[in-house]
Amino acid sequence: MVSHLTRHECLLCCVCCVCDGHFNTKEAEKLNKYNDLEIEVSMTWKLRIKIVPFMTGILGKIKKVLHQNLQLLPGHRSVIELRRSY
Repeated sequence: MVSHLTRHECLLCCVCCVCDGHFNTKEAEKLNKYNDLEIEVSMTWKLRIKIVPFMTGILGKIKKVLHQNLQLLPGHRSVIELRRSY
């Protein structure tokens, strides 16, 4: 979880590795799974919440939006650092 208190927003980051290549279904599962957490955190801390999925395939396949999602994080992040995180 990354929070920007000056902008009153928070990013919930979920990192996962997809083994069968079904990125869209796995992404939909993750977004539905964290929906309750998003509502609870936004009501408790009064922040705008955005869920940002980071998904890679087991053999290194990535979605095109992965680079856009990495730009949302503060600092300079790369796909290589993301792969090392799991």
